[in-house]
Amino acid sequence: MVLRLITALGAALVLSACGGGNPFGNAPDCRDNPFSAPKECPTGTTPGTGTGTGSSTEIPAALRGNLVGASYNPSAGTLTAIIDQLAAGQKTVVFNRTPSLDVPGYQAFTFQENGSTRVFIAQMAASADGSMAAGVAGSGQFTEVLWGSGYVARTAFEAPTNGGLASYSADYAGILNTGVVVPGPGAPFDPSRPHRVQGEVLVNADFTNKKLEGGIRNRVNVDTATAMDDLFLQIGTIKDDGTFGGTVAYSDLSAAGTYGGALGGKDGAAIAGAIEVKPLKTDGKLLERGVFIGTKCAPGNPPPCP
Repeated sequence: MVLRLITALGAALVLSACGGGNPFGNAPDCRDNPFSAPKECPTGTTPGTGTGTGSSTEIPAALRGNLVGASYNPSAGTLTAIIDQLAAGQKTVVFNRTPSLDVPGYQAFTFQENGSTRVFIAQMAASADGSMAAGVAGSGQFTEVLWGSGYVARTAFEAPTNGGLASYSADYAGILNTGVVVPGPGAPFDPSRPHRVQGEVLVNADFTNKKLEGGIRNRVNVDTATAMDDLFLQIGTIKDDGTFGGTVAYSDLSAAGTYGGALGGKDGAAIAGAIEVKPLKTDGKLLERGVFIGTKCAPGNPPPCP
């Protein structure tokens, strides 16, 4: 079943944050955490007072969707979230680490309140140098999918002093608005766990002219072993704070969706971003959200670095 996208129910996966900007980066518990934690700031403190300052930039609403933030610890393999359970209201939950659903470069987590409710899946990652984090999460039931994505620069972006070119190799993880049916109350009320997508990302940045472009190849629906269309990040502008965005296109240059992201660290050491697209040009009902995260290409890097 292909599920309809819903973003107007408040939030399917909602986490509290202090102040405005990007709640993924401004850690409300004021600890060194790559994503914001689901609780308020202690009295007398401000977001980002730990060693990870986070990003103050806004994630575009079209990419953020229903995911507003997360408390994610990559070394411990833990994820905590506040889920809006519709009529039951918001509830803080601890996701279960689910290694069997990992895709390359990402840790998978799942949560289900009971056998009659939605099954959430999340794919989360942090860059090797700790400067970036990104994640995508969602669920499907009753013909509708609730989902979203986010990214954060935990270390402020510093552009290379002399400009120049840089390439980034990144892992990609996505989810679709169709999925694996999980037995529950019986058809047609059974929830579904969104299908997973994996791929490889190459991004080229021109720090002299403050431009960026890239692509995502070797894309495959992991759950059905179905190849997905290659996607291309058309040329976008790198802002002074390291954020960027633009249009995602198919190989024939027709529009497939939108992308956004951020660079972080000294000389733009790492990159993270998100996309929302129609993954197959031949299927207008199929939708995909995903994230990518990686570092500058260097000798010994895996493909797509040369």
